[in-house]
Amino acid sequence: MARRKKPIVDICFRVWGDNLVPEKVTNILNIKPTETFIKGERVSKNPRIKALSKTGKWFLKTNKHVNSNIVNDHIEFILSLLRKIRKPLHKLKMVDHLSITFIIGIPENADSVEFDLSPVLLKEIAQKNIMLSYDII
Repeated sequence: MARRKKPIVDICFRVWGDNLVPEKVTNILNIKPTETFIKGERVSKNPRIKALSKTGKWFLKTNKHVNSNIVNDHIEFILSLLRKIRKPLHKLKMVDHLSITFIIGIPENADSVEFDLSPVLLKEIAQKNIMLSYDII
């Protein structure tokens, strides 16, 4: 049996802002994050690295959940989770003054990535008022 290749597409659903309380975001979204930081928290467990988080951050990365190099598959995975939440995302934005972003990371030398975004997904992202950001990694 052939081993599955690790996807090179890396999508991160990020909620961030100075007032972010990770547990509150987790409870509203009912999704376990990949990683969280409170503003001012150390960003590394390595004691020699003293960097602190400049703002609060709540991340959900797709590369451990979706085995695909098709960007739509990764976005669809996160949207399927967001469709299950009861409280609208705009509550996080309006009440807690948080920002919500999809960060689409594509390696510079990626030739096997399908980067097209379907109009249906783009419409849903727009309706949820989620910003799209691209990063060549």
